Amino acid sequence: MFPTMKETESETFIRNLIAAVDASDYWTDAGLSKAAGVNRRAVTDMREGRVKSPKLSTVFKLAKALNRDPGEMMGIGPRERVRADLAEFLSQYSEDEQEKLLSALNLFPRHSA
Repeated sequence: MFPTMKETESETFIRNLIAAVDASDYWTDAGLSKAAGVNRRAVTDMREGRVKSPKLSTVFKLAKALNRDPGEMMGIGPRERVRADLAEFLSQYSEDEQEKLLSALNLFPRHSA
C-alpha cells in the first residue's frame, strides 16, 4: 500500500495544483506530467476530480516539477530548508551514520546570530 495524505491535504494539494497549472502559460497536463515523470492521466484525473487522494510520490514529483514546496501545496507548511550541498553530502551516509554525525555535531556549542 502506498502512503497517502489526509483528505484535507489532498483537497488542498489538488486545488493548488489546478491553480498553478491554470496560472501558467507554460504548463499543460501533458507537459507537467512529462516534466514530473508521472502518467498524464494522473494529472488530468486530479484536475477533473476523478482522483481524490494522489500518492505522495506523485505529489512530490508534481511539486518538484512546479518548483513548489510539497508541504505548502498540501497546506501543512514548508519543510525545513537544508542547503543542497549539505543534503547531497549527507546522502552518501546511511541513516545510522547520519545519526552518529548528528550526535557529534550536537557537541559543538551553538552561537546565536
